[in-house]
Amino acid sequence: MPQQEQAILLLTPMPAAPDLRSLSMQDYHRMVEAGILAADERVELIEG
Repeated sequence: MPQQEQAILLLTPMPAAPDLRSLSMQDYHRMVEAGILAADERVELIEG
């Protein structure tokens, strides 16, 4: 009888989608001042 190959399948949960929030320019600048975002960090304006 031929040997059967066995495969191991590892399932990992998908990460949850991030919450989208509206930020004002004032919020953005405060985040830079607080060190949350770097001044040269790329950000994307969506539907703005």
